[in-house]
Amino acid sequence: MHPDVKPARSWYLLALAILIASLALAGIFVWRIIDTFPAPVAEARAGTSLTADLDREGLTVFTNRPVSSVDCTVLNNRGTQVPLRRPGGSEEISVGSTTWFVALRSEEPVRPGRFDVTCQSGDAPLVYAVGPHSSVFGFVGLVFAAIGAVFAGIAGAGITAAIVWAKRRKFLREHQPPPFGYPPAPPYQ
Repeated sequence: MHPDVKPARSWYLLALAILIASLALAGIFVWRIIDTFPAPVAEARAGTSLTADLDREGLTVFTNRPVSSVDCTVLNNRGTQVPLRRPGGSEEISVGSTTWFVALRSEEPVRPGRFDVTCQSGDAPLVYAVGPHSSVFGFVGLVFAAIGAVFAGIAGAGITAAIVWAKRRKFLREHQPPPFGYPPAPPYQ
């Protein structure tokens, strides 16, 4: 930009566009948060079986309290057993007034479909549930990504607007006519 050219007010539209784009990105993250919330879709008491219809890849077995061991058999719609493993750390989610603890996950991604699940536990009476293979940590990551998109947009729009405002103010100060009674500046030769 040439030093004798005042920044156009249209640059404020760039700041507005940055803000709108970041809010749209945050909206996409919020939609993904809602879509991937790791909630159970079916529940039963230990020792009884349940049928769960999952519309997303993978499978997670939840329990209503932390347990030292739970033994589950999961069969897909073809009658093939789905291998399960314990998660690496402890994960829990709250859905309404119930807190669920992740007990087992499918070892490999399994296709969406209908699953017959039976779980046994040597611990006191237990309620188990089945849901999609969503990680609580991935869910929390999406929450932070949405918050980060909003803050980045506000910061980017604010910085852009502040720079344009400062340049416009500097230009106006440097190109202001002299106060009444002062002789005009000599022309440049």
